[in-house]
Amino acid sequence: MAEQHPVGFQWVMEARERGCKVIHIDPRFTRTSATADIWVPLRPGTDALFLGGLIRYVIEKDKWFHEY
Repeated sequence: MAEQHPVGFQWVMEARERGCKVIHIDPRFTRTSATADIWVPLRPGTDALFLGGLIRYVIEKDKWFHEY
């Protein structure tokens, strides 16, 4: 995102300055990875499994926006 969408990435960096944690999930180490608090280097082809696990966690821990 830092390379492809620098205008949008400024909002990510502003949120980080306010205390948000930035987690970057990508098999490649990029400039975005370098600025993130946590870099998760997934193996290529495992992104669907990771997304499924994330969805399961959100549902099981009741972390979704009920109002939305």
